[in-house]
Amino acid sequence: MPQVPVPVIHTDFLSMYPTVCLLLGVWEMLTCSHLSARELDHDEVRRLQAQLEALTVEELLKPETWKMFRGVALVDPNGARLPLRTKWDGQSTSIGLVPVSSEKLLPYALPDLATAVILGERMPRIVRAWEFVPNGRARSLRAVNLRGKVPVDPRAGGNLFRAVIEERAKLPDKKSDLGMFLKTLANAIYGVFAEINRT
Repeated sequence: MPQVPVPVIHTDFLSMYPTVCLLLGVWEMLTCSHLSARELDHDEVRRLQAQLEALTVEELLKPETWKMFRGVALVDPNGARLPLRTKWDGQSTSIGLVPVSSEKLLPYALPDLATAVILGERMPRIVRAWEFVPNGRARSLRAVNLRGKVPVDPRAGGNLFRAVIEERAKLPDKKSDLGMFLKTLANAIYGVFAEINRT
């Protein structure tokens, strides 16, 4: 097959992980006094399934759409393309985005189900679902100044994800000490708040 040069456009996301956390409202969950997981009833599960199946890329460009994904579900994967952690080469464990089938129901975060819809091949069937509901605001919150220059006060509605992303974007020199600090922090603060290790 001959090699043919083709035009390409290099694209990159600005602080992708913290931006997704900002859109999902993760900061509200991290700073609330109590976080609950409310199970959806049968009709709500059906509405969620229908909303996901109707999802488009254009809808994902609307920030308000993302709050719908603040939860988890037990699904019949139904051959949908979903993240799967396994040993692909028989040795190292990693995650791949592949068609998944299972005789058992599998737990997935709602953004993973949205990805399956956008990829457009198969849609997982939601059997049960829970939404995360932040309640109140933690009393122990206090204001901080990141590196003495970037104020964040969660008591006054300050959002760490937003502050880190926006303040770095304002810097004329992104590779300055402050710029590199904010970049490193942005890539670290989404973190791992829950983890399952199977042996």
